[in-house]
Amino acid sequence: MSDVKDDLDAAAEKLANQWLTNYRVPIKSLADERQEVYRQVREMSADPLPVDLARPNTWLQMSTVRKADGSEEPLPRFEKHLLCDEDGLFPADFTSTWETKVLVAELKRDGIIGWYRNPARASQDSLGITYDEGAESKVVRPDFIFFARLPDGTVAADIIDPHGIQFADALPKLRGLADYAEEHGAHYRRIEVFAVVEGKARVIDLTESSSRALVRTASTMKEVYGSEAAADYVA
Repeated sequence: MSDVKDDLDAAAEKLANQWLTNYRVPIKSLADERQEVYRQVREMSADPLPVDLARPNTWLQMSTVRKADGSEEPLPRFEKHLLCDEDGLFPADFTSTWETKVLVAELKRDGIIGWYRNPARASQDSLGITYDEGAESKVVRPDFIFFARLPDGTVAADIIDPHGIQFADALPKLRGLADYAEEHGAHYRRIEVFAVVEGKARVIDLTESSSRALVRTASTMKEVYGSEAAADYVA
């Protein structure tokens, strides 16, 4: 009986994927709410499927944080986010000082015209990148996408993901990002991971083939950040 169920599941997934492929253009012409329905269908697949990243329109974003004594404190606000308040600022509550460090440093770089706090939730406006952990496929959502205007007038995108090296899934996630850079690196200027290792801010640019090679052969995150693939993070 289990064989029948597996065969039905496989046939249903094959048919659904075929329809999603055949009607890709008409689906993209639908309203955002309807496109979200088809995105959810794609997420039901046993194997991750590519989903177009939707342009964010509006968010509900906290502007204050409640302290232990019950009082409220305004969140720090930053300029140039793709979604801003009436003052042109975006309130952000970062869980790590690394995120703040990277954001402040990147906003000071020449040519930066905007940035995006990639949502950690599964949504059509969140960039999700697949990685393998054991026999299971999972998704990593890098923290930041920055946009810079180049001297020739074109706009380049940079992915930067501050992520601790102490987590068990750190190396599988890094390899997933390396695979993504291998396939889609031509669309970006930089695809970087950031960590503070032994008191030093370090960064690895995965658009470099030599960096990806080292990531794939390393046995620990400390080994990767101690290798020639990593460089000091200079703001």
